[in-house]
Amino acid sequence: MPVAQELRLRWISALVLAPLALWVAWLGGWLFASFVALAASLMAFEWTRLFDRRVSLTILAPMVLGLWATIFIAQAGYWASAFQLALVGAVLLLVVGIVTQRRAVWLAIGMAYISVPAIATIWLRNGPEDGQTYFIALLLLVWATDTGAYLMGTAFGGRKLIPSLSPSKTWAGLAGGCAIAGVIGMFIAMMTEIAPIVHLTVLGLVGGLTTQMGDIMESGLKRMVNRKDTSGLIPGHGGVMDRLDGFVFTVVVAAVIVWMFKV
Repeated sequence: MPVAQELRLRWISALVLAPLALWVAWLGGWLFASFVALAASLMAFEWTRLFDRRVSLTILAPMVLGLWATIFIAQAGYWASAFQLALVGAVLLLVVGIVTQRRAVWLAIGMAYISVPAIATIWLRNGPEDGQTYFIALLLLVWATDTGAYLMGTAFGGRKLIPSLSPSKTWAGLAGGCAIAGVIGMFIAMMTEIAPIVHLTVLGLVGGLTTQMGDIMESGLKRMVNRKDTSGLIPGHGGVMDRLDGFVFTVVVAAVIVWMFKV
């Protein structure tokens, strides 16, 4: 596909999905939890497909059921039980993978990779007093990081960051993504007053870094299994995992920071 056409599809998809994500995050509740569960289910499909083009329902069905149970238990406010269920689910998938002679360890890792960020997502939206604002701010930080990294990397190019994992990432893109996320964090603090400016600025910088590290880690995983995208579900972006690769790392870090320091 020509680069111009791919970019056009990318922007069209973003213009559709971004408002939908913001609207659902604003409403919260069980609609939000269902939205998270749907995204987690699609990620589970893509994760199993990475390691086996013939997706087995023996693997996918228990994984999806476990994710839905984990997410809805978290939505009900039983955070510890949700984490315990995620751990049990990972162990069970490990066993199922061994029995069915599939990549058992990677199945267990996949359960953790999807369920822990899902629980963190629910907690960050529902747990803190200003959870609604925190979560929407996080979405804006992640999107700003992606945009800043792309624009700065394209404009300045330069030395590659980790070419063995992600050939297109540059140090200029890393710096640009972090800087724009920091500015967005500062702006959100000024507009909402949910936290001191320095706290949200630092959170933005950290979020900018973790977002790009998540992107690089997923790129490395795809190179390991020789795949360009996890799927073609989102035009111009690839799969749900491709779109959320930075978010899954950043939401966990943000939830831990808010929980520990209540910024």
